[in-house]
Parts: sequence; structure tokens; C-alpha cells
Amino acid sequence: MTSTFPLSPATWSYGVAALTFLAFAARMLMGWRGGMRASLMFAAIVASSMWAGSVWAALTFVCADWWRIACIADALRVGAWLLFMTLLLEGWGQTVNQGESFRRLTRLFAVPLMLIAASTFLIPEPPWINTPADGSAPLAYYVWLGSSVFGLALAEQLYR
Repeated sequence: MTSTFPLSPATWSYGVAALTFLAFAARMLMGWRGGMRASLMFAAIVASSMWAGSVWAALTFVCADWWRIACIADALRVGAWLLFMTLLLEGWGQTVNQGESFRRLTRLFAVPLMLIAASTFLIPEPPWINTPADGSAPLAYYVWLGSSVFGLALAEQLYR
């Protein structure tokens, strides 16, 4: 890897993203009204800020430990956004008995929670380490692909 790797615009964009998400979280706190949806959205915003900041640190300092933290933060970020979108689809404000609501939420949250758990434990090698050219992708990339497809399905359902 060349010495200009940490100076690339892509690396610095993670720093800008971290600051932007942090500003969004601060703005959200200023007008806080509470509620389950707002709490989950706030958690997703904070997780996004942590993810972007840790990726910036991993790429700037070329540190494998920061890369592992970034991958865990990414799992939390994606999971929080998937849980938030699932909660929007569920219609949290509808009145249903507590037992039925818990069972429905457990079923709906099962996929995002499994994806969070899998992403947390399946961490690929950092991008600055040369990987073998045999075409074998780590299992983590398949989990990330599954998270993306699940997110697209949720977004399609929300727009519908």
C-alpha cells in the first residue's frame, strides 16, 4: 500500500460523515420528544456516527484493531436501521394486546437481530491486507449482502 492511502478523499469522507451524523444526533436531542421510534432512530444515528468515525480511524492510522471496531459498529449501524424500518412497518402506534404485540415484534426483529449477531462475529480482513486471489470471499460479505437485500425489501415495503 502506498503512503498516500490515508490521504484519499474516500478516507476523509468517513470523517465528514461521522461529524454530520454527530450533528444530526445533537439536533435530534435538542427537539427530543421521546418514544420508541425516536429512540431507535437516535440509536441508528449514533451507531452511524461511531461507524464512520471508526472507519476513518482505521484507514487513517492503518490499524487492524480500529478495523474490527469499525466492523462491529457497522453491524450495529445496519441492525439499528433495519430495526427502525421494521418498527415503522409494524405500525407501533396501533392498539393491540401486549402479548400479541410482543410476539409480532419478536418475529419481525428476528432477521435483523440474526444479521447483527452474524456481522459482529464474522469480521473480514482489513482492506490494506492483501487477500488471496483464489476468489473465495469471506462469509462476512455474504452476511452484508443479505443485510443489504433485507434493507431493500424493507424500503420497498415502506414505499408501497
